[in-house]
Order: sequence, then structure tokens, then C-alpha cells
Amino acid sequence: MPGTDPITSRALRRDGLGAEQFPDDVAALQTLLGPLQPGQQVKAIPGAGTQVPIWLLGSSLYSAQLAAMRGLPYAFAGHFAPRLYREALRVYRDNFQPSSQLDSPYAMLAVPAVPADSMDGLWNAGEEAGVQDFLGLQLLGNSDDIRRQIDELLNGVEVDELMFTADIYDPEKRRHALDILAATRQA
Repeated sequence: MPGTDPITSRALRRDGLGAEQFPDDVAALQTLLGPLQPGQQVKAIPGAGTQVPIWLLGSSLYSAQLAAMRGLPYAFAGHFAPRLYREALRVYRDNFQPSSQLDSPYAMLAVPAVPADSMDGLWNAGEEAGVQDFLGLQLLGNSDDIRRQIDELLNGVEVDELMFTADIYDPEKRRHALDILAATRQA
């Protein structure tokens, strides 16, 4: 982009840098949300000085390592990348370094949930196999099924929070799904 300054280019990733720049980006964000420094060229308005807690959401071991190294809370994106969740959460906890933001590791796991009475008749065997492979953490079924699946999940992994995604297009069905999830919490 002609006339684009280096800071804007970097923010728009027009300088060719990618994941290798991510640790510096996290540090820059921490600086922007920290107290204003004399001569600071870029200021976050109204974020400067707020010390807003920064979380890393990732789907790889790299993000788990970075969150651990920086002493940040970590959320694993199991809602679309379930294959590495156990290893990533272990890497995060095993390598965590305390920071001014966090004394001990704090992890969240994002889990897809489609609370429904049954998917029977709605998908064929191939579709079911594809969904099970891609969404290996998928919670599926009625409130009793979901509660059992959550208990099984929590017996096999150490997390402080679960975050559910309910990717259902129909607003009424999505509300119904969220009601089922809420019922599992109360049970």
C-alpha cells in the first residue's frame, strides 16, 4: 500500500511477518494497555493504563508455550481444533511462569455443543464420521447426555473453565440449546 507507514503496515501484516512476530505483538499489546511511558509514540485510547487482562486463545502448542512463558491465562480452541487440546493444556501447565498478571496457570477449554434430542435421521454415517473427527470434543445430546460428556471430559483434563460454542443457525433452536446447557449447570 503506497504511503502506508511502517506501524500501520505491520498491524495489517503487509510487511511479510507472521507467527514469528506474535510474541512481540503480545508484548506490544501489554505495553499499550499498561501505563503511558514518556515518549511513547502509539497510545491506546482509552486502553492505556487499564491493565486489561490479556488471554491467549490458541489451537497449537506454540500458543500454549507462549502463554506459559508470558504468565498469561490460556484458552484452547477445542471448538475447531480438538486434536491437540490435552497436550497443549499440559504444555501450558508444565511450563507456566508466574507474572504480574497471574500467579499460577489458568486455563479455559472451548468446546462445541449442540444440545439436541438426537441427530439421528439428520445426518448420514459419512457426515457423522466427519463431524466426529473434526469436532472430537463435540457435546451432543440431551441435558443428561451433555452432563455425562462434560463429566467425562473433566475427568481427563485439568481446566479452570469451559466455554461452549453452540453454532446453530436458527435463533429459536440456539436459545433452546443454551437452555439445555444451562440445565446441565444446575444439575
